[in-house]
Amino acid sequence: MAGRIKKGEGTLIGNAGEFYVAAELLKRGVVAALAPRNAPGVDILAAKGAETVRVRVKTKSSEYTDWQWVAKKDGSIFRNLGQERDFTVLVNLTPETKDLIFFVLPTSTLNEWLVADFEDWANTPGKKGRRHDRENNEKRHLSYKKFEQRLKPFMHNWPSIWERGLKSEETVPLDSGAFWQGYSLEQLANIQQVQPHSSLDELAGDWPAEDSLELFLATVQEARR
Repeated sequence: MAGRIKKGEGTLIGNAGEFYVAAELLKRGVVAALAPRNAPGVDILAAKGAETVRVRVKTKSSEYTDWQWVAKKDGSIFRNLGQERDFTVLVNLTPETKDLIFFVLPTSTLNEWLVADFEDWANTPGKKGRRHDRENNEKRHLSYKKFEQRLKPFMHNWPSIWERGLKSEETVPLDSGAFWQGYSLEQLANIQQVQPHSSLDELAGDWPAEDSLELFLATVQEARR
C-alpha cells in the first residue's frame, strides 16, 4: 500500500474506507447506504429504528500518521456541522482486513480538536521565530501519534452512535441489546459526557455549610463502637 496516495489512488482509498464503514454498520443491524458522491456533509446515511444518523468517513492508509482535511474558504472544516446525530468515522486502512481500526466520534468533538490544534500551530513560532501563515494554509491535520490517548475511548465505539442521542432523563429499555453491551469506563464517560471535577468542593455536593463535619464524623465513630 506504500505510496498509493502519491500514485493518485487517494480516491480509491477513500472509497474503500466508506465501504468498510458501511459494512460494519450493516453487520450490526443498521441500515446503511452510501450517499451520492460529493453530497455536502455526509458520506453514509445510517438508520436504526426511527433514528437516522449522518456519518462522515475520513480514511488514511496505515503508512501515514495523519488524517487530513481541507478547510473551506470561510475557515470551517465540516459542512452542515450538527451537534447531534452527526458522526465521523476515522479509518486506518491496513493491507489485512482483520487489522482495520475505526474511531467513531461525534463530528462536533472532532471539529473542536482540529480547530484547537490549528490555533496552537498558528500561534507557535516556526523556523527562526517566524509566525506561521494561517491565511494561506488550508490543510487541517489530526495526528494519530498526538491524539492517540484522546482517540482510544472512540476505538470501534459503534454503539455510541445511537446512545449519545439519549436524553439524560431517558433510559435504555431492558430488552435493548445496548443495555447489555459492555463498555470501558472511558467509553461510559464519553457516552454520558462526564467531565472531570476541577475542585474538591464539587464533591461535597449540598453539604450544609452550618453543619460541622467534625461533629458528624465523631457521631459516626461513636455509633460504630
